[in-house]
Amino acid sequence: MSSVSVEPNKLFLNLAFTAYLGVLMIGPSIDQRLLTRLECVLGDLERTIGRWRVVWGPGIYRVFRNGIPDNTMYIAENSDRAELTISIAGTNPLSLYSWLAQDFSVQRLYRWPHGQPPPGAQITEGTLRGMRALQQMVPRQERRDGSPFPGGNQTMHEFLRGWVIAQRATSQGPLRITVTGHSLGGALSPVIALWLEDTRAVWDPGHAAEVQCRAFAGPTPGNREFARVITERMGTNLFRIANDKDVVPRAWNIDALAEIKALYAPSLPRSTTWDRIVGLTIYNAVGTDFQQIALPAQTTILPGVIDPGIKHLFPLNFARYVAQATYQHTAAYFDLLECAMHDDIEAAIGWVNRVAQQMIMMGQMPGMGWMLQKDP
Repeated sequence: MSSVSVEPNKLFLNLAFTAYLGVLMIGPSIDQRLLTRLECVLGDLERTIGRWRVVWGPGIYRVFRNGIPDNTMYIAENSDRAELTISIAGTNPLSLYSWLAQDFSVQRLYRWPHGQPPPGAQITEGTLRGMRALQQMVPRQERRDGSPFPGGNQTMHEFLRGWVIAQRATSQGPLRITVTGHSLGGALSPVIALWLEDTRAVWDPGHAAEVQCRAFAGPTPGNREFARVITERMGTNLFRIANDKDVVPRAWNIDALAEIKALYAPSLPRSTTWDRIVGLTIYNAVGTDFQQIALPAQTTILPGVIDPGIKHLFPLNFARYVAQATYQHTAAYFDLLECAMHDDIEAAIGWVNRVAQQMIMMGQMPGMGWMLQKDP
């Protein structure tokens, strides 16, 4: 089959969301089952996004042995050109570790630990935890049938070093590595891209490969100075895509968070319970100075559209806000980019949204239970 030409945002949106395919899995062999699922879905998507095959991973980070995946990442290679994509999953809604220790852990900041950044360039504790979880991943050696597991027993650095050496020996064209992710993955993909830039001496001392990042719907990974540093370092290789009706990319800038209260008005009447939750979110960011990453020219703000059908599905206005927010954060990106969604991705995202909605509605989000009173 000849090479497929596809708009980059559509290509990497699909690859970012494939990392969610393991959210329903649990048990000792998640990585093997997820690998099989990824191979099937990437095969189905070949006519849409071209030929991609898993060459490293998937790597799974779990706080509890045999529990749900808290962080997931894999690397795919394009079969028609010297290009890799590193795909990082967003939050697994069943993972309290992801909610508490990564998503909402923003009060404590740490200096960027790689390269020679200015002292003021800091990332959140949650970003640091997520980055460390990804950096320590080492795929297993073999599949259950004894065949090699992609990238088995190799860290990401070790795999990339071998890939660059092999490509330089066989390919005359440019080498490209794109890091992508959605939501939590949209916050972690830029820091992994910057980490690769700052550690080139380890895996690409000849600077043969171009590193890009295409981050979807991510919150801010660090403070204003870190945003300046990563934007300067990555320059035109750092792309950010956000839906202007999505609440997540507004975190954790306080001014942007305040706009969430009336984000869906007047299409939906204001909800006092929604306003309380937004207030708690703002309180969590008090005393910080966060700013989004990427140059304006490299930032795509999609004009979100309220889904009018959602308000007829729920009796309480607060429930309508929650359902609208989860739609705008996930499936809306496919709608706005006019990108077909694979059935398996649609099923995984539908499950993610339902669980997230139930956790919020039942007051099980960390610290929110006291605010979920009856909505007028």
